[in-house]
Amino acid sequence: MALVERHEELATLDRLYAECASGRGQVVVISGGVASGKTELVHEFAERGAARGAVLLSATSSRAESTLGFNVLGQLFRSPSLPAPVADHLGALLRDHDRARPAAADDDPMAIGDASAGLLDGVCTALLELARAQPLVICVDDVQFTDVLSLQALLYLQRRMRFAKVLMVLSKWVLPRPSQSEFRTELTRQPHTSHLRLSPLTRDGVAEMLAARFDEATVRALAPVHHAVSGGNPLLVKALIDDQLAALRSGAAPSGGDIAVGQEFALAVLTCLHRWDLSMLRIACGLALLGDAATPVMLGNLLDVPA
Repeated sequence: MALVERHEELATLDRLYAECASGRGQVVVISGGVASGKTELVHEFAERGAARGAVLLSATSSRAESTLGFNVLGQLFRSPSLPAPVADHLGALLRDHDRARPAAADDDPMAIGDASAGLLDGVCTALLELARAQPLVICVDDVQFTDVLSLQALLYLQRRMRFAKVLMVLSKWVLPRPSQSEFRTELTRQPHTSHLRLSPLTRDGVAEMLAARFDEATVRALAPVHHAVSGGNPLLVKALIDDQLAALRSGAAPSGGDIAVGQEFALAVLTCLHRWDLSMLRIACGLALLGDAATPVMLGNLLDVPA
């Protein structure tokens, strides 16, 4: 999916990379709703960093793997651009730590036990040494699902990279009930941490996406309704475009500025809902059942939850 209305964010990332390359370590947290374009922005910037000669370490967190210790750290250490001797050394550190069978974690999830301290120090030392020769860019997508041990490692590095050529890029969802409060607090207290909040696309942004597939007159007709139906969510806009094209190919396209809502849009909505927790899916089903008559009280009674 092409990046639309994210030029300012890319410019900010470029500026932070320049700071990093000059020996001033940076951390940036990119937040936004589900399917708001965070991953595409991170990938675009990562490609730019690699083209400039940076060592790129990347990982994607997953809800299904959030309890696997050092899962994200392991992904980072298997990044193709990591020099083989460094990758072998870091992999050996993880294996030695696993064999040590550390004690159970402290009540504070961000507290570092004695068994992990040696590993984190070894990892941090190796990465900072690597960054002496060329900039190091570390990208973690969907950090809200990162395992606790990997979060500890990221914070450990952050506290020691202030004057190193390291840029850490973390993307996360904006959740109704924020998680990882300890990690978030520790991360944001450092002066070299920046925040980028991705907003929904404007009507002009939706028109820009439409312009890649339709003529000018069609764009003018469809942009307002596509923006209203999608709420400016890039994934939903793309799905509406795909449905419109499918309707045109089948000869069933509505006339004028009417919108074609079909299978692609339905699948995109379900994708967004399933990425959240089950409560969001239940609420959506309740709203669909009640329709225009829905009120918070009625919805709460239907789902047996407080309004």
